[in-house]
Amino acid sequence: MIAKIPEYYVADTIKDEVKEICDTEHELTGSLINQTLDVEYLRSTMARYGTAINYSHWFKTKNNKAVEFMITHDNPLVDIFHDVILKTKYFKLIGNFYNTKSDKFCYYNCKGKIALHE
Repeated sequence: MIAKIPEYYVADTIKDEVKEICDTEHELTGSLINQTLDVEYLRSTMARYGTAINYSHWFKTKNNKAVEFMITHDNPLVDIFHDVILKTKYFKLIGNFYNTKSDKFCYYNCKGKIALHE
């Protein structure tokens, strides 16, 4: 299924902003398994693929790497998360961070949990 063009454009524009803020040109050394990273919230996007809706939240690590944390629309906590992310800028991401590369755009894709930074 093809994503809608306006949503694709917004997601692409936000990726360009993340590229300017973070070091996304250098390949990452590998995946980080069962780790906790302190991150700063940057931006969020939404994409529809058929009936599925995914929210991608972009963060920056202390060593200036980009991290994508994705939540699906059917997650019952998606609205609460959206409210918290607008009020708080610093978080801890806990879980597995997979080395991802797409068109010279290197970042971590996080599969795990998010917590408020203390």
